[in-house]
Amino acid sequence: MLKKQDEMERHHFSIASKWTIGYFFIALFIYSVYTKITTGQFDIIWLILMSGLVLFWGILTWHKYHTRL
Repeated sequence: MLKKQDEMERHHFSIASKWTIGYFFIALFIYSVYTKITTGQFDIIWLILMSGLVLFWGILTWHKYHTRL
C-alpha cells in the first residue's frame, strides 16, 4: 500500500514541477509581449522564450510517450 502511495506522490510531484515550468514560460511570454508592444524593440527574451518552449514541450512529449511504452 505504501509503495503505491509513494508512486502516486512522485507522479503528482512530477506533474506539478512540469506545469510550474510551463507557467513560468507563459508568464515570460506575457512579459515579452508587453515589452514588445510598449517599446517596439526586439528583445533577447524572445529567443530565450522560444528555445525554452521548444525544449520544454519536446521533453514533455518525449516523457509522455516514453512512460506509455
